[in-house]
Amino acid sequence: MKEPIVVNEFYEIHIDRAKNRCYITFKGYWKSIDEVPDIVKDLTTFPKLLMPNFTTLTDIREFKTPAPTVMEAFIEAQKENSKHAYRKAARVVTQPLEKMAVERVWKGGGFEGQSALFNTIEEAEAWLDE
Repeated sequence: MKEPIVVNEFYEIHIDRAKNRCYITFKGYWKSIDEVPDIVKDLTTFPKLLMPNFTTLTDIREFKTPAPTVMEAFIEAQKENSKHAYRKAARVVTQPLEKMAVERVWKGGGFEGQSALFNTIEEAEAWLDE
């Protein structure tokens, strides 16, 4: 059962303790970090609520590549989160520009676990459940 951690107009973060998984959904276009001032804090909260070897599923289908200051915040959050024991991370993204942005965050954030991009939530869930 998904438990909400943060829900606002720009993003949602839920955890499922039974699956040891975090679900993140990003929405819209963020023109400035001022629109999402708590993004780093919010994105670095969920690993502390899950057990080691957790998985994440991030839905980026309704998200547009944000301003550079927001991208830097994503990288900062990823660097902090990479200290925790991820098992797998799935990203659902269908637009080419957003795919490139996701890859930039992963490379800049030092994530060393298994990660993959998918076109549908169902494909991502199946891969994470393996």
